[in-house]
Amino acid sequence: MPLAGPRAIAVAATVQLLGVTAGYATLWPSGSPTPTVASVNADPSGRAVANQALIGVRDGTALAITSATSHVIVDVHGWFVAG
Repeated sequence: MPLAGPRAIAVAATVQLLGVTAGYATLWPSGSPTPTVASVNADPSGRAVANQALIGVRDGTALAITSATSHVIVDVHGWFVAG
């Protein structure tokens, strides 16, 4: 996700796993180690699940990874700038 200017963002992330019953999505600043916690956990029934997260931004980007093939929607609805 390319992002110019902000130091951290507030996002609403929605994940729906495809063909599996458990999993997660994790978002974090690029250039940082992958976190060991999920930003949003998927519903075992296959329904879409939403969550809100505050994540840092480094070098103008943030990263996302899912544990399985997924549909992921990330909406930025706020940001923090230096100063």
